[in-house]
Amino acid sequence: MSESTGETPNNRSLPKYAMVGRIMAAAVLAGGVVGTGEIIEKWHDSANEHGCSPVSQDSLLAAQQLLDSSPGDEINNKGLVTIREHAAQSNGLTAYNPNLYDQSLLNDLNSGNRTKSSLPFRDYFSAAKSFSAKFGIDVRISKSSDNLDYKGQVPKNEDLEDPIAKKDMVNLIQSLGAVPLEYIQMIGLKNIVLEANAKSYAAAYAKVGGPHDTIVLNISMDNEPRVLWHEEGHLFDAITCHGPQGMKNDHGFTALNGRQKYNSSSHPIPDSTHYEFVQEASDVLDAHTTKKDGLCVALEEIRHKGLNNVVFTDAYAGTNPMEDKAQLASYFPDNMDNADVFDNNTPLLEKKYAYLFARLYERDPRIARFFNTVSLHSGMTTDFFDTECSSNSTAPLLSPFSEHTTSSMPTGKQY
Repeated sequence: MSESTGETPNNRSLPKYAMVGRIMAAAVLAGGVVGTGEIIEKWHDSANEHGCSPVSQDSLLAAQQLLDSSPGDEINNKGLVTIREHAAQSNGLTAYNPNLYDQSLLNDLNSGNRTKSSLPFRDYFSAAKSFSAKFGIDVRISKSSDNLDYKGQVPKNEDLEDPIAKKDMVNLIQSLGAVPLEYIQMIGLKNIVLEANAKSYAAAYAKVGGPHDTIVLNISMDNEPRVLWHEEGHLFDAITCHGPQGMKNDHGFTALNGRQKYNSSSHPIPDSTHYEFVQEASDVLDAHTTKKDGLCVALEEIRHKGLNNVVFTDAYAGTNPMEDKAQLASYFPDNMDNADVFDNNTPLLEKKYAYLFARLYERDPRIARFFNTVSLHSGMTTDFFDTECSSNSTAPLLSPFSEHTTSSMPTGKQY
């Protein structure tokens, strides 16, 4: 969500999708949508702002070639931290290892007592503040003079000592550890302000009016790293489209929706979101998994259906162009469970992602290569259907638009 606006909806768990092939192999859905809530937009437009400039064809071609590439042998069998370091060094970028800052905190959170942790919030805050400072970001607790939106409050001691607030500090560290310093510098993020007890749908929001350099984080919610990546996506949008008016009037991007229109009421258009498809796929699974070879039969039926109508990652992305782009941009750094939304023949959605990725490539090819290197390394290149079922299948296997893949969505609303 942005305050001018990009908010991350709370408990609308912009669902944690797992790759459909991976979902099928496990025969379960990972996570689900948590209540939608009405989206409030407060865009402050300048009279002299224009629409966002279209991406050049040369950039689109270069970005698509990058997305279609294969991982190099030199990065195989390395850990993600090592891969990030390799990707940063090979592109002249700077990456910082979050493990040096979050390991003791993770040990404390995972000590076995889910309701209490032995370390006080100040230890978590100090680690998050120190790590963020390496990126030029000041993390601070809000004060009474701050103009907090969505009825956010200055955190009280009980808010800070809540395990959820402590976990948010770990997630903040991990979210920054997944991006290079130069990405943060490019989007202009300088401040992360901590608030508490904002409206139930407001996990975070980015201030994209004026200097667009601030993200406000609601520490009363369990905010996964993608929450910050979504808000960073708003700042990326603000920088590349020169403010709110350009962010809204991005005709080159929205033209890729075809006939599908944005729906501010948050009600998804049938077959227009990846989530709708996954829900349907789950129903098919339930109908077949008790039968002999039921999983492969179910997968074959799902393959027949295809994903040609999928335009949005989820209902929230379908509310307006700003949230659509922020949701897609949140996939840039996401490389833990790659291979979900874009690995199952979603040509319209993939074209939109490629368009946004090309805009990143135009801005700084090094950063685009960094994200793609990590993504290619950690993505899943084959799914259960291809490896276990295709030899006996009569269903036409649908070739993906590209092999680029991504993963789970943020918890809460992104404005």
